[in-house]
Amino acid sequence: MKPEILISIISLGIALVTVVSNSVISIISKRYDYKSSILQITLDSAYKEYEFRANSELQKAKEENREPHVLSSTEYLIFYSNIAKLLSKKKITETDIIETLKTNKETIDAYYKNKDSFRPEYHKKET
Repeated sequence: MKPEILISIISLGIALVTVVSNSVISIISKRYDYKSSILQITLDSAYKEYEFRANSELQKAKEENREPHVLSSTEYLIFYSNIAKLLSKKKITETDIIETLKTNKETIDAYYKNKDSFRPEYHKKET
């Protein structure tokens, strides 16, 4: 076999390996970027809802001349992170939604059970 042909075959093989490895790296990178963007969207959404609801509750409490009951930002983060997990599934069923909502409630309840925090609807004062 002529050296020129051998060099061409080796070059073609190297080019093929390079294309395949770049494709694999691109796929892995896009998957990581997707997961990273989902995490960022989850954090942003949780914070924005917490901020909106906290401000709304503070304003409403001031208008009604009462103490505000602002829920922990952790509740919103737990809720949105579980929703993000649900949305990452390829096919979502009604059962998946129900299970996610149950998981949210159980997780939030466990958080408050083990935290020295105040959640108005769970800790009403007895008169």
